[in-house]
Amino acid sequence: MKTKTYLCNPKGGALLCLLLLVSCGFPASDGPAGSGTNRAVANYNYADVFAKSILFYEANWCGPDAGENRLAWRGPCHTGDGSDVGLDLAGGFHDAGDHVKFGVPQGYAASTLGWAYYEYKDVFQAKGQDGYMLNILKHFTDYFLASFPNSTTFHYQCGDGTTDHSYWGPPELQKTSRPTLYTATPSTPASDAAGGAAAALALMSVNYADRDSAYAATCLTAARGLYTFAKTYRGLSESGGFYGSTGYLDELCWAAVWLYVATGDQTYMSDIEGFLAEKGITDTNTYQNT
Repeated sequence: MKTKTYLCNPKGGALLCLLLLVSCGFPASDGPAGSGTNRAVANYNYADVFAKSILFYEANWCGPDAGENRLAWRGPCHTGDGSDVGLDLAGGFHDAGDHVKFGVPQGYAASTLGWAYYEYKDVFQAKGQDGYMLNILKHFTDYFLASFPNSTTFHYQCGDGTTDHSYWGPPELQKTSRPTLYTATPSTPASDAAGGAAAALALMSVNYADRDSAYAATCLTAARGLYTFAKTYRGLSESGGFYGSTGYLDELCWAAVWLYVATGDQTYMSDIEGFLAEKGITDTNTYQNT
């Protein structure tokens, strides 16, 4: 296997190749940019797109503090999420135009955004977006922390997609049922949803360390525990017909990558190599997107 070569430097470009492979399923290209790339750079204000892409998440903010951001038309919503299981799960983010909080997309979005901040923190700072992004990342991880009340329980979906899609209106006025629909336990595992959330928590332990070391440590402890749970009790999450998953090794590997970056613990490197071997990935993919 050549995976050690890819991962020898947690801050280097080699790790990015594996991160792209695990998170997207496609290897990075080192081919030349097309002429259209140069035209796009000249014709569009990417700094504005960058800022508005972050603002989009504030529009999809869920919870009692949804009105405490830059969008005056938002307000508190879904404040009773989790009450059916005795928890306060009023947080996280709504999905794509509806108001369900789906497990796999939450973890993927949170970890991908966290990865972006990890790699390009200087850009976020230079454009004045670092505070906004960290608030968004913390809203994700606050929700994951609340959803993981003990070492063998992870609540990964609030709201029912079918019921939710019968409503067309603002989340602040929604009165339809909001059950804690799916929960991972040893008998009903969800390694994909739990693995994605563990990756996001591990990333937050790195990204937030300079701002609040105690919170960062809390995230790392939870990331370790959630990863162990996902790895020990393996299985796919329930989807109810929405965002069905076909495997969980990618999320487990994704979580192990960021736990390795956060801790330097060689155990996670061994896990990464094992997951890649299970998936049949043992060498460099030569595909080029040119």
